[in-house]
Amino acid sequence: MEGSAFSQKWAHSENSFGNKHLLVDHVRSVSRMAGEFAGSAFWRDEAEFAGLWHDLGKWGELFQNRLKGLEKGIDHWTMGACVAEKVGCRVAAMAIQGHHLGLQTWKKEIDLQPSHGLRLSSTSSLEDSVKAARAAELWPKKRPRSLSLQVMPTEKQASAMLDIRLLFSTLVDADFLDTEAHFQGDAAEVKRFRPPGPTLDATAAFNALNVYREEVRRNALADTCVAALRDELWDAALAAGGTQEETPGLWTLSAPTGAGKTLAMLGFALRRAQQCGLRRIVFVIPFLSIIEQTAQQLRRIFASGFDPDFVLEHHSLADARSRAETDDIGRRSKTDEAEEERRRRRRLAAENWDAPIIVTTNVQLLESLFSNRPAACRKLHRLRESVLLFDEAQTLPADILIPTLATLADLAAHNRSAVVFATATQPAFDDLQSKIETLGRAPWTPREIAPSILFGRVRRTCVLWPEPDAAPTSWETLALRLAAFSQALCVVNLKRQAWRLLAELRAKNGDDGVFHLSTSLIPAHRSMVLTEVRERLKAGRRCILVATQCIEAGVDVDFPVMWRAMAPLEAIAQAAGRCNREGARPLESSVVTVFEPDRATDEGIDSRQAYPTKAYAQAAAQTKTMLRRLGAEAMDIDSPGLFRRYYKELYALSGVGQANPELRSAIENLDFPKVAECYRVIDEDTVSVVVPAVGFGADPSMVLDMVSHGQKLPFDWRRKVQPFTLSMYRTAVGPLLRDGRVAPFPSLGRGEEAEWFYYCAGDDYDRICGLMPSGQANALIG
Repeated sequence: MEGSAFSQKWAHSENSFGNKHLLVDHVRSVSRMAGEFAGSAFWRDEAEFAGLWHDLGKWGELFQNRLKGLEKGIDHWTMGACVAEKVGCRVAAMAIQGHHLGLQTWKKEIDLQPSHGLRLSSTSSLEDSVKAARAAELWPKKRPRSLSLQVMPTEKQASAMLDIRLLFSTLVDADFLDTEAHFQGDAAEVKRFRPPGPTLDATAAFNALNVYREEVRRNALADTCVAALRDELWDAALAAGGTQEETPGLWTLSAPTGAGKTLAMLGFALRRAQQCGLRRIVFVIPFLSIIEQTAQQLRRIFASGFDPDFVLEHHSLADARSRAETDDIGRRSKTDEAEEERRRRRRLAAENWDAPIIVTTNVQLLESLFSNRPAACRKLHRLRESVLLFDEAQTLPADILIPTLATLADLAAHNRSAVVFATATQPAFDDLQSKIETLGRAPWTPREIAPSILFGRVRRTCVLWPEPDAAPTSWETLALRLAAFSQALCVVNLKRQAWRLLAELRAKNGDDGVFHLSTSLIPAHRSMVLTEVRERLKAGRRCILVATQCIEAGVDVDFPVMWRAMAPLEAIAQAAGRCNREGARPLESSVVTVFEPDRATDEGIDSRQAYPTKAYAQAAAQTKTMLRRLGAEAMDIDSPGLFRRYYKELYALSGVGQANPELRSAIENLDFPKVAECYRVIDEDTVSVVVPAVGFGADPSMVLDMVSHGQKLPFDWRRKVQPFTLSMYRTAVGPLLRDGRVAPFPSLGRGEEAEWFYYCAGDDYDRICGLMPSGQANALIG
């Protein structure tokens, strides 16, 4: 059979310019790019092999007829998967089999059976298809070095799954890019590839960071001791980043709140990139409430002399629009078209993280790392030879902890990546080593970046703990105590608790100087509150702020005194970081009072629910247990040793190693779809709800117009609605939908299954408390 028989086949239908896409050109291009994405990985040969054979089935007559519109329901991937299986490249076979459907469960053998009720793309035998491909010179000249032997039945399943996903990532990204280039082709270029993203010039980036940091130091209001603390952390981060080792490594950064961890992390990352030739830096942040301020700070650092796309945000509220968001370009002005082109580039870069600095969430990164879907896995190869900076590492959920640590340790040990866990309350993850090693090849043995003496260097607060059998503090009493100060902060565990306290404050003292911060406030409102709070604190004006735990991480405020409802030990320490943050006040007057809140609640709400989740309640109980056993004097929140003891006891109490048995079983069976289903950073599914509240510094009229007139969504609608968008548990949407308080966005889905809703009941939004859905006090994420 002649090579021309294969060479005259097509990979895709014609593009808008009538250009056809030769199958031979497509698979060769995909093979080349997959190899480039694999880089120095020893399985590069197998990635290239997967690229050559991923579309073998398209040689068949049924698929060629499908391109003409004469057939449908054709499986074009199973043939190539079977070829890879027969030559011992099982990982390539799984990648080929899943490059449209997603990675499936590891089986003893991949057989020549079409999947999901489809038909194979050719009536010819597998042998004839292989002969045609060989005649077209698609067979590698030497046997590929195979990853498959390393991941064949093993006790290190989390590591094996990472290997498979990384190779899969190189294939699907290469396939996406080459296909996209074909459909973007025109009369001048048959295939027009998107321009590559900017590269990381670590030296130039470090110089820009240094200039920015010196400016921050000059303008800082910090006490001399706090400034010295930040300088010492910075120096330690640079020294660790410049360590003379080829392996980027696994690290922790443990430093007090307000010590300048963000800049120190970036300094470490750029030094490590210089030392080890790393290609990108990924900031991984647990909370949407602080991710934007981190991205803004990074953009300020790299505002001059760097590509506008040097920093890329990727999370649920980023303004990179989805493929479905289209508009009539012919009606736009040139300014609109230029802005659309910039957004298009950012959207494309977000698909495969083609940028030097990524700012993303725990949800986005970790759930992609355990996904089986092509679109989610597509970016994973970009994590190789990168620095991953996990901020607030203590927020990792216990039920996914062991597979997460096993996978990240392997990423650092075997893929030339650096992984950093940064927090003021560093968990004792190394105490879980015996459990981690059951799933992963690499041990969890991080090196600490910061010297331990940093925690004893500066004391900024005194913590007043409650007596073991103290009666709960009523909201009325708490309101009186807060009102006795001109400036004070109180952090509670639930929004309904915040609302009760606010009601007492407003009834006795009016609204002047009383503020609220939680996720019941739309982002535009939260921004206004924080601006006003900071201005009042600086000017010495009255400012009483009631907040939920959303204020505890990354929010830069500095109160003279504060109260904190009983909570997990790390939450209390994080909250204390908002008191005397700059160290300019006397220690004895900077008091953090921990109290047991009154559990009396509004009618119809379970009074026993004092904490947002079961895990949160368990951690709070552990804090109280230690307080009773050790006494208040030993509960030193500036002591890393106390936190190590707390976490070790908490892990034993919560049974971390036995958590989420369904996920554990799926990993042990290399069941990719089940793992993707069971691995969830956030337990409950959430949706986006747009609340067009008036009077918070942003114009909601566009939202109202779209809804009331059923308009087609403009190309930049996500950016425009972001200031009004809240996250709400999907389980809470049903009652609100039936009450007519929410409705799905036009053209974005129907009923409770929609992903985007708008809020109809304007009376439910209070100018201090935010959105208060009637009878749905726990609808919002707190």
